[in-house]
Amino acid sequence: GDRMSGVAVFTRLKKMAKKGHVWGQYQLGNMYYEGDEITGRSYADAFRWFSKACKKNHPEAHMFLGNMLLQGHGCAVDLNKARCHLECALVIEGDLFDGPISK
Repeated sequence: GDRMSGVAVFTRLKKMAKKGHVWGQYQLGNMYYEGDEITGRSYADAFRWFSKACKKNHPEAHMFLGNMLLQGHGCAVDLNKARCHLECALVIEGDLFDGPISK
């Protein structure tokens, strides 16, 4: 079938994100962080969407938010909050991969 245009993808992700879909929130944050041709770069918007995804324990969102807090991208530098988010990402990743196969 036809590939969706970038604008259509963005529109669909924004709808998903606003409905609370964690994957949509993370992807939208990523689009704003990377600054693609549709969204442009907005660290403030990236921070907002990554924050929403973090509330649902999305590990990569925690990683991005931790790094943004370390660098002051879209927020004030906050080393304590950065460490908290980075540790959360590691704990979540550890829980995901700590199954019977890894033992």
